[in-house]
Amino acid sequence: MSISFLHHTFKTPGVQHISSFFFCDRTVLNCRLHPNYERCSNCKSRNTIHYGKRTRTFKMLPVGNTKVEMSVSIPRLHCNDCGSIRQPDLPFADPKKHYVRALKRYVIDLCRLASIRDVAQITGLSWDTVKDIHKEYLQKKYKSINLKTVRRIAIDEKYLGKKRKFITIVFDLDMGRVIHVGNGKGKDALKGFWKTPENFKGQNQGSRHRYGQRVYFCCDG
Repeated sequence: MSISFLHHTFKTPGVQHISSFFFCDRTVLNCRLHPNYERCSNCKSRNTIHYGKRTRTFKMLPVGNTKVEMSVSIPRLHCNDCGSIRQPDLPFADPKKHYVRALKRYVIDLCRLASIRDVAQITGLSWDTVKDIHKEYLQKKYKSINLKTVRRIAIDEKYLGKKRKFITIVFDLDMGRVIHVGNGKGKDALKGFWKTPENFKGQNQGSRHRYGQRVYFCCDG
């Protein structure tokens, strides 16, 4: 199997295929890291020598209903320039992850169409792993929201039990996204949210008259 095939089909650059075998319901590819990627992860120097090796297994994109894994022999490198002993950076996976970046992107795409349980079954990842991938993506995407683009909002309350009581959630009605979560209920839960109230119109949902005065005061002047 060529490097080009692995790169373009499975999105795993920098690996050389050695052999393959089939185990239960999955295909396992034995690979090694290409010498061009054997650089010091600290100073990026090529002036290194091997100082042992370790085999790691990564989950890859499935082929139909067949799960695919890649077992990669990764050297430990002693850098003659900075003196560090580390594994090189992998061009196909994030540090401390047991799946390739292509599978991560596939999970994010599937989460738009299916539940976390279904995505876990399709990809062979655990429910917790799929949830963590999707959570990380949502946090990065919605970390900072420009309220200048918000025109219509909805406000609702959720009861989380005796310990956490209520939370108040503000939604962007046009985009379907959460733009604020406040502890408690009533107008105090909206403190810190009304920074640019002139940009959007308020729609009070599910909270009866508690927010009415606050919403119309902030949105209608």
